[in-house]
Amino acid sequence: MTGDSIRVSVIVPVYNTVPAYLSQCIEGVLRQSVPPSELLLIDDCSTNEETLALLASYAQQEDGAVRIRLLRNEKNGGISASRNRGIREACGNWIIFLDHDDYWQPAYLEELTACAAAHADADLVVSGYTMVAADGSPLYTYPAVDEREDSPYFPFGSSAPWNRLILRQKLLDNAICFPSGCLAEDLVFNMRCSLSFSGIYALRASGYCNRANDASTSRGSAFARMPYAKMPFADLEDICAQAASGAADTEALSGAVLNILVLLSCVFCRKSPRQDKRRAAAAASAIGRRYIRHPLRIILKYLENVRSGKALCILDTLFACALHLRLSYPYCLCMSALISVLKK
Repeated sequence: MTGDSIRVSVIVPVYNTVPAYLSQCIEGVLRQSVPPSELLLIDDCSTNEETLALLASYAQQEDGAVRIRLLRNEKNGGISASRNRGIREACGNWIIFLDHDDYWQPAYLEELTACAAAHADADLVVSGYTMVAADGSPLYTYPAVDEREDSPYFPFGSSAPWNRLILRQKLLDNAICFPSGCLAEDLVFNMRCSLSFSGIYALRASGYCNRANDASTSRGSAFARMPYAKMPFADLEDICAQAASGAADTEALSGAVLNILVLLSCVFCRKSPRQDKRRAAAAASAIGRRYIRHPLRIILKYLENVRSGKALCILDTLFACALHLRLSYPYCLCMSALISVLKK
């Protein structure tokens, strides 16, 4: 594959974005050292007049190196619907997602496309990223300097879909899209990609700047009150079933699934009704028992390769022990209750 054969569509879902953030986001794309073929701004029925005016002004630009397309959803469908529309309507053979309040360093896309061009079998190139404060000042970089990019666990180490250059046809061939109506849709999307793709390459570059915005769904209070109906247990069970059939590196996937089961059953539902906590705990323990063998060995190996917070590492390890001892259901209930008390 050559650089000339890589045509990139940048997909930016937009909804009532702070104009200053959105402008920085768009300008970061337009000023890339290697520009993309097109920029898709997908407005999910924004009502903020300043946001709408800014989108209209960029949509009228016709003399730049990047084609800008403004697509408006007929009804508000959430970020999954916007991203899925971007996948369907993109003209490039490669796509990359960019959140509307984030931005790129000038050489970011050049580094990604160079990596894709250097590997004829590339399906996906995943990079690190830099977490920045609301004012743009850097907070920390992921992965850390000592992160092992050659680890099979690397593609599962980040839940974000936006630090990945993805071959569009592979998504279409495998019918991969973002699930609607649930939270943690990024995790499901990434797992399906890692399950179906073989040419995954890791890049140490961290030119994606992810803004620590309190309004973000993933950082807000929505996860703390995640109702059972919005938890992606059905998707996780399907992913585990596919992995169990020998379609992927089962251990790498199982480590990630264990990590997510802990989050869903113990952390994210801490403010949910008691009935939802019990259902989440039962679902998590059932999936773990059915599909994951040697949970303690797997989770220790996973945590060795994937950067994670100390508290979550402890939760992961305890959950793996509970699975091994067939005590995961009472463990989830106790841990969720404990987290609720500690968070008050």
